[in-house]
Amino acid sequence: MKKSLFFKIWLGFLVLIIIFVILFDALVFRSVHDFYINNLSEHYRDIGAYLVKDLNPYVSVKNYSLLKEKLKLIAGDLKIRVTIVNTNGIVLEDSESETILMANISDRPEIADIISGKKNLSIRYSKATGNEMSYMALPFIENGKIIGILRLGVFLNKNERFIDSIKWKIIFIGLLILILSIVISALFSEWVTYPIQSLINMSNEIAIGNFKARLYLKQGGEFKILSDCFNMMTEKIEQLFETVNKQKEEFRALVDSVLEGILLLDEKDSIIQWNKGFEKIVSAADFQEKHYWEVIREASLISFVDRLKESEVPLSKEIKIGVEYYLASGAFLKKERRTIIIFHNITGLKNLEVTKRDLILNASHELRTPLTAIKGFLETISLEPTGKSIQKYLPIIQKHTDRLIAIVDDLLKLSDLERPEYKLNVTKIDIKNLMEASTKIFAKRIEDKGLSFRVDLFEAPKTIEGDEFLLQEMLINLIDNAVKYTDQGEIRIVVQKSDDRVIFRIIDTGIGIPEESLTRIFERFYVVDKSRSRRSGGTGLGLSIVKHIVLLHSGTINVNSSSGSGTVFTISLPIKLTKN
Repeated sequence: MKKSLFFKIWLGFLVLIIIFVILFDALVFRSVHDFYINNLSEHYRDIGAYLVKDLNPYVSVKNYSLLKEKLKLIAGDLKIRVTIVNTNGIVLEDSESETILMANISDRPEIADIISGKKNLSIRYSKATGNEMSYMALPFIENGKIIGILRLGVFLNKNERFIDSIKWKIIFIGLLILILSIVISALFSEWVTYPIQSLINMSNEIAIGNFKARLYLKQGGEFKILSDCFNMMTEKIEQLFETVNKQKEEFRALVDSVLEGILLLDEKDSIIQWNKGFEKIVSAADFQEKHYWEVIREASLISFVDRLKESEVPLSKEIKIGVEYYLASGAFLKKERRTIIIFHNITGLKNLEVTKRDLILNASHELRTPLTAIKGFLETISLEPTGKSIQKYLPIIQKHTDRLIAIVDDLLKLSDLERPEYKLNVTKIDIKNLMEASTKIFAKRIEDKGLSFRVDLFEAPKTIEGDEFLLQEMLINLIDNAVKYTDQGEIRIVVQKSDDRVIFRIIDTGIGIPEESLTRIFERFYVVDKSRSRRSGGTGLGLSIVKHIVLLHSGTINVNSSSGSGTVFTISLPIKLTKN
């Protein structure tokens, strides 16, 4: 774990303070010690000067016996060691030891300095006394010549208690300074690092997306400038991110509003971006970090993506995904190492092509059948041009001619209804009158087939808005189919109100519609039972016309049926049409 900035600064100060206190204590102790020793030496030097005057008569006459007693008396009173030495370094008398046992001390620093004309102070351990001693020497001078040397030895260990007390006081003062300095350095380190730590904390907040974070520092001066600059920068970043996010959301909304599916792949073919259109294509929503071939398992798409990566120009290819057809258009972005693909749904166009082809085929077939019949009967008449054969075949020719006219009329009618500019002739229609006009033309056919017929208007609204002619044709087509495909049982029409809509149900007990044909019955020329349709004169366009009429009235139409169980057509129309 990395050490904090506070700890680093504080530790640096602490090391410097400890070094300073140690050096300070050592320097002060040395200065005090030296000052004490110097003062002590000066004190005893003054005493020595007095003793030189006092003892000089004894030394000059060499009265060593009296001198011995005098030295012991002086040493006892002053607690010092007194030694008399001649100029050759031979000890004449000593207050502590027998002179006979003492060696020549001319090599001692204090003696050597006196002999050479210097004054000196020497501090060393004395084996004779077993103590740390401070030695100083003064000469006995007579007639300008040194006749002897007085050496004083001060017992330093007797002054250790005083020196120790001074030493401990200095250490105590040093510790106080150290503790105070530690506290002050900690406070100073905190004062220095607080703005930096605050800046780090605010930077972390911004890094995780909290652009509302602001830096407020108690310190003034440069820290205040830093705080203001940081807050200004944060506001600019916040504004920039808001702008970027807004543009991103707008772009995302724009992309999602596109009906085409959009897919963006990285260089490893993982999906990184997509839109709502693509989600609808694959019926899923989460593809993050998935490969495209895990989502769409189509070999044609895989080969198309491989071709895109090798191509310098955009490419297009028709691809089938499930039951839908798409025109995939894409390009490889070399600089970004991305592949973009747009899926255009062309299922409607494909179905339109199929419908167009089926329409031409069915129309040709439907027109060819009566034309072939007419041609055949005309050839028969030409071979047998008798009145009897003409009377026999003319009704048949007329019937096929009527069928041709009916097919052409329905085609023209359907084409007219499909025009975008087609306008409804909207009026207020009486429901009861509409039903009477639509059903009365089937009375004889229903009676001839022995069917039960009933119209239920108990829950129906009195009026609706719409194109009366088209609504009547819608009902006629549906009732005609019910009569045509019901050999026994009943036909029932129920009209009822549901909120702001009117519901028409045409119910029969006829042959029904196979399940596989339910999705195609509204196609042009599609008939479930072709032989029955031709016998009854159907064109195969009736339900297509019905569907277009319903759509023009902003309605819906549904069918429920199965083979042998009858059919129910349900139509829902608004009671009041809007202006659009």
